[in-house]
Order: sequence, then C-alpha cells, then structure tokens
Amino acid sequence: MDGAAWAREGWIDWLIASPEWRPSDTDIPIERWRKLLGPANKTVRLIAATDLWLQGMPGGKVMSDDLQTQRAFTAAMLDRGADGIYLFNHFNWNDFRRTERAADGRTIVRDESLTLLRTAGRLDAALQGPRRHVVTFHHPAAPNMPNPKPLPALVQVGRHATFAISAGPRPAAGQAIVRVGLQKKPGINDARLAAQLNGTTCQPIADLTNPVSSASSPHDRRRVFHVADVADRMLQFKAPWDALRRGRNDIQVSLVRGRPQRIIWCELYIAPSASILRAPSRKESLFSSSCLRLSWGRQSPRTPASAAEDHRRAPVRADRSICGRPTRRS
Repeated sequence: MDGAAWAREGWIDWLIASPEWRPSDTDIPIERWRKLLGPANKTVRLIAATDLWLQGMPGGKVMSDDLQTQRAFTAAMLDRGADGIYLFNHFNWNDFRRTERAADGRTIVRDESLTLLRTAGRLDAALQGPRRHVVTFHHPAAPNMPNPKPLPALVQVGRHATFAISAGPRPAAGQAIVRVGLQKKPGINDARLAAQLNGTTCQPIADLTNPVSSASSPHDRRRVFHVADVADRMLQFKAPWDALRRGRNDIQVSLVRGRPQRIIWCELYIAPSASILRAPSRKESLFSSSCLRLSWGRQSPRTPASAAEDHRRAPVRADRSICGRPTRRS
C-alpha cells in the first residue's frame, strides 16, 4: 500500500507512521512523510506510532516503554511535526509497574500507567520531567532500500562510533547524560571510553547500576526492567548543558584505552531543572486518554473541541490507543 498516495487522493484522514512491532522506532522521519503528503498536509493528520518494546539491536535485550522513554518519543515526534501519538500494545497495566529501592532500603512498586497515558499525547506534558532518548533501528526496511543499523558498533583505538538522536525541544536548564552500554568482552571492566555530544567533550561519571535485585523477567530472560541491565556495563558521560541542541544531536564514542569493545546500547538522558517544571492540569492531561484512532471513514477536519465531543459517538472502528490533540492546519 502507498499511504501517502491514499492521503493525496483523499481516501483517508489519518496516516499513522509505525514500525511493524519490535522495536519502537525512535527516529520516524516525520519530515519525509510531510513532503510525501504534500497538499494532503492540510486535511490529513500525521500520527507517529510507538510500540511497547525498546531494543538497541536485533537479538538484544528489550525494555518496555516507560514514562521517561514515552516523554522522549512524544517530545521528539511532536517537535518534528507529527500531529499526535499512537500507542500500540500499551493495554496491560502490569507492563508499567516499576520497582524501586527507597533510601531507607525499602522496595517500592510504582505504577506509571495512568501518568504515561496522560502524558503521551501532549508536548507540554512530555517536557515536564526526565526523558530517555534511546537509539533503536528501523524495522521493517523499505523494499530495495538500504537499512543500516546503528548498533552493535565496534570501538577500538583509532575507530569511533557515531549515533544520531532526535531529542525534541531543549529545556532552558537541566542535565544531559550520554549512556553507552557495552557487551561482555575481554577487558570490558578496564576499558576507558570517551564521548562527545555535538563535538563537545563530555565528562565521564560513575557507571549506571541497578539498585534492585530483580534484573529480568522470569518468563523472558531478554526482557529487563532497568536500563542498566540491557548491557553488561553501562557507562555514563555528563554533557555540558550548552552542548545540547533542539532536534538532532550527534554522539561520538571512542575508546581511549583498552581492548576493543562492542557497543550494544546508546541513549541520551535529559532532565530539566526542577525550577522550570510545571505539572500539567488535570484537564490538559486527561484529554489524550480519551482520543481514539480513526481507522476508516472520510471526515472533514475538526477543531479540537469538536473532536473531543464526537469521538464517543463516531461510527468508525476504534481501538485502544492514544493520540495527541487533533489540530486543524491552515
């Protein structure tokens, strides 16, 4: 099928750009879709879809989407021009229960499900907390088109690895950390690596570790619940705040000393300063959790108010999904 052609012909009113399944594609080329839509951009809403699973490379360990990674996806996709967000496989609340270790040693189980749903469709809400922008890969590939995967990547003295991450809006102040995961190889614990963000040298800080003993699912050993467990060693580098850019950010990782190492994970952690955060109102947050995917049916563009009123009685097929506030394009 040619979704862009369907849109230009006037056969659809929503086009959802989506990966096939695992992993979530964190680099959907929204700008290219806009060019393909052409005049249809005025009438067709372009939606970016995310799956439940995050995976750095084929066959690697997987993490389920959480509040921080959903904030990142929403921030990146809406900032690149998507009209909304579609969540696939986000219907099981158990997937969003997080176990944490409190300062006093107690184990706390935290449920992120409702907060994630209330955040996923709104850019302002997504910017109100820490977010993790993860490098994944495109799947499936377009027919007869190259589809190089950024991971795994080998680094050795004289040979570096580069990664591009779409990070959305840049907060006025905060903290940015580059995380690099290594696969177990000889010399992994003694290897010394360096990282740059957009050409600026980052400061090595302590490796990230999991403070909770439960590292993986008893049903699927490849599924883990903490980012430190997707790799055998998770290095961290604090980036100067001024190095962070809106939109695309380039990360370069090199081996300074030691035996060659294999990178299997890379992400950019962004935490805005507490002084600039604002909790979204309940009215703002709940709108996204009531928005349904319109699968078929030609409809005239609606204002946000009419869309909110009509979704409960619209005679079209809908499924459990979530999207951003519909907007009318002039």
